[in-house]
Amino acid sequence: MRLGYASLPSFEERLAARGFTVTEQARNSATVAALADRGLFLPYEEKKRAGLLLLDSRGRPLYSAQQPHLVYDSFDAIPPLVVASLLFIEDRNLLDASQPNRNPAIDWGRVSRALVERGVRVFDKHQPQPGGSTLATQIEKFRHSPGGRTATPPAKLRQIASASVRAYLNGPQTLPARREIMVRDLNSVPLAAKAGFGKINGIGDGMAAW
Repeated sequence: MRLGYASLPSFEERLAARGFTVTEQARNSATVAALADRGLFLPYEEKKRAGLLLLDSRGRPLYSAQQPHLVYDSFDAIPPLVVASLLFIEDRNLLDASQPNRNPAIDWGRVSRALVERGVRVFDKHQPQPGGSTLATQIEKFRHSPGGRTATPPAKLRQIASASVRAYLNGPQTLPARREIMVRDLNSVPLAAKAGFGKINGIGDGMAAW
């Protein structure tokens, strides 16, 4: 909804009524359709930002609006301190080059601890309950799950499966995909809202707003 994909049918209908014609359109492959039939989120290459760009007849910009306004275009554009901080807080083994085929959607240590803590909470309601999500599954959650939340165990499995498929789209070696996970998280993590600015997504806009 935030990036406008959900409104494409209404956009197309309104434009067609005003004389516009669709000249090019993305279509799902048989594999993507099969994944959707199994309940997974579609593993397309999601945009870093949404927006509108209007050009004149010579190709010069007339109007441009983008959201988020400030993004990292690539992993190399992220300051090393930001990379190190995110790894320290969220997943210290995410970029471990000694594990070229690692699935970034599952951290068995974190999952095990979350299950144990969940069991303890049966007897002690004050027991802290850490989450079992990795960065990869968190992205699937706040981008695609209703309300950006994990409501049930099946919903968590859906996030893990979807993140796993996305990680292996380009082959068994996942280090490039794991770097892209950091870019996607920093560019789109929800950071509440601010009066006069609106809803904030991404570290860039968050730093600019606050």
